[in-house]
Amino acid sequence: MDLEDFKSFSRVLKPSGVGSIPTHSRQIRSGAFPRVALVLFLLAALGGSARAAEGPPQASPFWSSSRSLVFPGWGQLHNGSEKKAIVLFSLQTYLIGRVFAAERRARYYQDRMNDETPGWSREDLHARYDDLRDTRGDLVWWSSLLVLYSVIDAYVDAHLVGFEEQVEQVERVTASLVPTDGGAEAAIAFRF
Repeated sequence: MDLEDFKSFSRVLKPSGVGSIPTHSRQIRSGAFPRVALVLFLLAALGGSARAAEGPPQASPFWSSSRSLVFPGWGQLHNGSEKKAIVLFSLQTYLIGRVFAAERRARYYQDRMNDETPGWSREDLHARYDDLRDTRGDLVWWSSLLVLYSVIDAYVDAHLVGFEEQVEQVERVTASLVPTDGGAEAAIAFRF
């Protein structure tokens, strides 16, 4: 092994920022996040399923929306919307996983810019790095919008818990239309 082979070999084995021994055990892998999030979601779902047998919970809109802010889909699960909770959780987990993957790939290209890797021009590496950082920013934006939607949806759903039961109790609906000067007035009455 000559000096050039040793230099190219040592570029591949970069030590982690923690110690001088190359290791991956101290780094969080992007594939681990979806598994951890899935386990937490299933634990929350199992806790919510015991409550579902008792009937719809009397949810506080503030606490339901706060739960959705802390963990994606938790507020919907608390309100009794299991399917919506699963969809929101899945979308949020997917977006967060893509954010971590884009960040990891951007760091890879950034490291290659500093190492002067043969076969790559610095401009190509910089362009790929910028594209991945832009992609990461877009994914963070979409993820933030999904969290905002989840919080608002949990808040509205908490207000509507039990609404279907109230609608079923309506015996008669009457509507009237009264003409006035230059228009009309409409009235709807519900009898319980």
